[in-house]
Amino acid sequence: MDYLERAGKTVEEAISAALAELKLERSDVDVEVLEAPSKGFLGFGQKLARVRVSPKAPEEDLLEGFSISLSLDPEEKKNSFDKAEKNWRRDEAPLTQEILSAAEKTALEFVQDVAQKMGVPVEVSSELNDQGVYITLTGDHKGILIGKRGQTLDSFQYLTGLAVYRATGHRVRITLDVEGYRERRKETLENLARRFANQAVEWGSKIILEPMNPHERRLIHVALQEDDRLKTSSEGEEPFRKVVIIPNNLKNEQPIYAENLQRRNRDGDSGRDRRPERRF
Repeated sequence: MDYLERAGKTVEEAISAALAELKLERSDVDVEVLEAPSKGFLGFGQKLARVRVSPKAPEEDLLEGFSISLSLDPEEKKNSFDKAEKNWRRDEAPLTQEILSAAEKTALEFVQDVAQKMGVPVEVSSELNDQGVYITLTGDHKGILIGKRGQTLDSFQYLTGLAVYRATGHRVRITLDVEGYRERRKETLENLARRFANQAVEWGSKIILEPMNPHERRLIHVALQEDDRLKTSSEGEEPFRKVVIIPNNLKNEQPIYAENLQRRNRDGDSGRDRRPERRF
């Protein structure tokens, strides 16, 4: 079956029923609303919402060759190689040295080809580890390769993983880095997580972080998993899914948005006792 039709009191309820049966997430499907719900009049003529839910095409169909563009819209790229793994077949056999070597060769060729088409001269080095292939790029145009908060680099990494899968038929984890950016970003996120955790506990309020890709959200969760003063969760849909820090001493249901805290810090207001304005 190419699609599934389900009904519910609301559109979201109908979608949730279909997703549960398909065992997929919202970002893995396309949804068509066939009929909006209606309450009717005095209880008569009530209609349920009806939706048609169709699994999206496999990710490997996105790749036609090494000339693919990096200008993926965030709605399309799902932000991470981890997300693509769900649509790829799982290999039961362990990765051999031959497979890893082929993956490394393909990844290097792809990276060099795309960088050349971008007009960004880079030096590329690689190494194999127990996680897969780690590729480091160096050059004078780091900002172009990294992009805002690493979005360009994440797209580049995502597409390189697809190229490797297309060439080898195996899922090999590919990591692209630009002169240590990944480690610096990790440290930044961990420091950010601890700071927001302290503020959430101090104020007794939930703090909602800005949207992050699955890998970065995982870093936040891991950084705070041993903090017994709070818990963390994720909410929203890709590519706007966010981490929520929830203190155990929650006093205020209305959350505080991290972007407001960061704006306040940029404006030079360092007073810790004054809580930021909430966004409604």
